[in-house]
Amino acid sequence: MNKPRSTDFIKAYPVLLVFFVVFLFSLFLISCNNKPKSYYLSDIYLDTDLQQSEITDTPDVKVYLMIPDSDFKAGDDIPITVSLTSTSDSVQKILFEKPDFDAYGLWRTSLNIEDVKTGNSVMKYNSKGILSSKCYMPDELKKFYQEFLPGKSVSRTCKISDLAIINSSDNRLMPGTYKISVSYYDKKSNEIIIEVI
Repeated sequence: MNKPRSTDFIKAYPVLLVFFVVFLFSLFLISCNNKPKSYYLSDIYLDTDLQQSEITDTPDVKVYLMIPDSDFKAGDDIPITVSLTSTSDSVQKILFEKPDFDAYGLWRTSLNIEDVKTGNSVMKYNSKGILSSKCYMPDELKKFYQEFLPGKSVSRTCKISDLAIINSSDNRLMPGTYKISVSYYDKKSNEIIIEVI
């Protein structure tokens, strides 16, 4: 009886490798199809069931950013106020302040800070929500809705570090001139220029 030669295995290796890759890819596709469809993951991902609900409707709002001063010192955690005003003629339901605000900020809100001199963003994460692993079932999420009447406004005063993470060792702005705005869903606020010295 002939013993299998090592060269036979070497010849068969590419075929085995292709088979193994196809097998792993098949498992991946199966796991994707079996994934639950009723979760709101963190602040970023919505499943297909929720996309048909009022949760994912982009609210008709005007976003306004307010900063109490234009000059700050390096190392300051700069205070900001984010305001939403309804521009709809009908009652809306919105998600704004998270129950775990101290850890993850505001729902669907991102902060944009640009170095005026270079034109580059200084953000590591525009929203702290991306760091959250909290999942909500649709029924759990509904208790966080706020009823938003026509013309009504809601606001939250906080610090930059409450909403986002700056690309620096201490999550603070270095000396320079910065342009700051905030977005709620795809609605962008006014822009404010500040100086950090």
